[in-house]
Amino acid sequence: MSLQLRTWYALAPIALLGCATAYRNEAGSSITGGGFREEGPGKLVKVGFSGNSFIDGRTTDQYALFRAAEYAQASGKPYFVVYKSMRDAAKDRRASEANVGFVGGKPQAFVWVRLLDEDASQAMETAAVLKRRDEVLAAGTSTPDAKDEVTR
Repeated sequence: MSLQLRTWYALAPIALLGCATAYRNEAGSSITGGGFREEGPGKLVKVGFSGNSFIDGRTTDQYALFRAAEYAQASGKPYFVVYKSMRDAAKDRRASEANVGFVGGKPQAFVWVRLLDEDASQAMETAAVLKRRDEVLAAGTSTPDAKDEVTR
């Protein structure tokens, strides 16, 4: 086996260690993860983020909330509320975090989103969530308590 090939085999696992799902502003999920949006009943929309095995559930949770804020911004809405399930939405049991689960060892987080024109109890301010997103992405890290700063 050539020296080049042995070097490649030795370095490939190291290169793969840094392959956490990157947060991208474009919509769409791929085999490596990413955001998604599905129309729901009434005024609800399911928004989420799928990670790969190199990203943790807390970060995926935070990225799902960032996706919800991007959806609100694209819709021209200054506030939004999130629900962990359609049942919670029907009972108006609002949440401050996403519903996180794991499929095949990969985290997935989603929320049901309802857009608002005015502030309300437990509403998230679109601009504040997007500001936090920009701070997190600029720093290159995520913090578990980021949603606490933007929830009313």
